[in-house]
Amino acid sequence: MKPLPKASLVVLCRDEEQNIKNCVDSLLIACQSLSDWEILVVDGMSKDRSVQIVTQMANHNSRIKLLLNPKQIAPAGINVGIRVATGEVIFLLGAHTQYSDNYISECLEVLEESGADCVGGRLDVRARDQTPWGIAMESVLGSAGAGGPSKHRVTEEYARYLFADTAPYAAYRKAVFNSVGLFDERMVRSLDTEFSLRLRKAGRKIAVASTARATYLARSKPSEVSKYYFTNGEWLFRPLSFGIRAFEIRHLAPTLLVFVVGLGFILSAFRPDFGWISMGVLILYLSFLFVLSLKIKNKIQRLRFIALTIIVHWSAGVGSLWGLATLPIYAFRKTVTS
Repeated sequence: MKPLPKASLVVLCRDEEQNIKNCVDSLLIACQSLSDWEILVVDGMSKDRSVQIVTQMANHNSRIKLLLNPKQIAPAGINVGIRVATGEVIFLLGAHTQYSDNYISECLEVLEESGADCVGGRLDVRARDQTPWGIAMESVLGSAGAGGPSKHRVTEEYARYLFADTAPYAAYRKAVFNSVGLFDERMVRSLDTEFSLRLRKAGRKIAVASTARATYLARSKPSEVSKYYFTNGEWLFRPLSFGIRAFEIRHLAPTLLVFVVGLGFILSAFRPDFGWISMGVLILYLSFLFVLSLKIKNKIQRLRFIALTIIVHWSAGVGSLWGLATLPIYAFRKTVTS
């Protein structure tokens, strides 16, 4: 069997003192089958003990290195890691995630076997707080109907890998960055989608390895969930201000839901029929969520599942419409400050 190439594992970190050690420990185990590797933790100027924890680990293992990201945004941190990386393959990873023992080796093997240029694993979700709301959030993000039908969420182990339009926590051939370029540092959010679109436009393939598992520690408090998805929604259309499309068609579903229902109720002031249309859409939507919730045995947890799904969808939808409405203002500010 052909030996696995040297891998550089770039881990983005900012205020992750609760998670960074477990994350790096899981990667140390996952790298045991490799002969040559390095872990590059890129810290976004953490205010907690993240830097001290990583420094201590680096003092005990010369393969672990700490890098700094003074710009404090994800794409800038990724680019810091890519520029320093010495491996033939570069993994882009997150500190609030833990990785299966075979994650690194499986992605590397699928990278070779599939001929893809980017290979990520299957994403499992565990709430950061194991509260009733946290457990409900795990169900939301694990459901194709509620959390989205991305292959990295729903890929089963009947095939070793599947080609996809994007992949999380992925391994990239280093040559990809030489031909396609680095991550766009204007992309505060939606950077993975934008880069994946750029890859596919260049004729590159993306795959998801079904047995490589990454466990993402998700937000679970309703207020945190709402804020997170509203900001994600804002960035659905915001990249259009600098001539970039950073969304897939499926990402428009929350936008269309909020737009159709909201517009119907507004127009009902002039013609009541529109209000009935909005009510009909809402009833269908809530019925769909109720059917999805039937997989959950506990009735109270069903209600939490429905509530969190509504928060996810409507926060993203309202955020995207707000981002679209304020797009000219955002573009003007960027022009003035550039």
